[in-house]
Amino acid sequence: DIKEGGTLNVGEYILDTQLANLNPYVTTGTANTNMRLLLYDALTYYNPIDGTTVPMIATEWAFNDDCTQLVMQIREGVTFSDGETLDATDVAFSLNMLNGTTLDVNGLWNNISSVEATGDYEVTVTFAASFPSFSAYMSELFIVPEHIWSTVGDVAAYQALDPVGSGPFIWKSYTTGTDVQFEANKNYWAGAP
Repeated sequence: DIKEGGTLNVGEYILDTQLANLNPYVTTGTANTNMRLLLYDALTYYNPIDGTTVPMIATEWAFNDDCTQLVMQIREGVTFSDGETLDATDVAFSLNMLNGTTLDVNGLWNNISSVEATGDYEVTVTFAASFPSFSAYMSELFIVPEHIWSTVGDVAAYQALDPVGSGPFIWKSYTTGTDVQFEANKNYWAGAP
């Protein structure tokens, strides 16, 4: 039986050495995708079962007629696991921090001209040319807190070993080669898991 406040045990590959990295944008020597999805929310979620795109941090998005600009509405009432509010500045920061780094593994900044918070809960992405396929990448764009990540220096080298995210779970602990523990985020915007 599933009950609130219970323990969820998940079989997962546990590294024999200390977790190397909890940066949601680093995909080598790091936690797997499942762990990232527990800690961080992306703009959207792609449901592989039915092929739909589910709004997450971005609740609505629309391209202009020639697909050179995308305006996103950002979900209100979302907080990071440290209690700070997630807003458009965090979304714009998260996308802008990829520019010119190895974290931009999909080369999105080859097509992006700018990303701006154009309201408290609105972000505008401008492209150098028509780029309608940007929406396919939105489920890979994890939102990180600007108030932490803006101080870390080289974001590609940042390991985020005490991660702060807006996901359904909060980082608790890791025992080398044994287990990784999370606790339910009771303030999760979609309801406590």
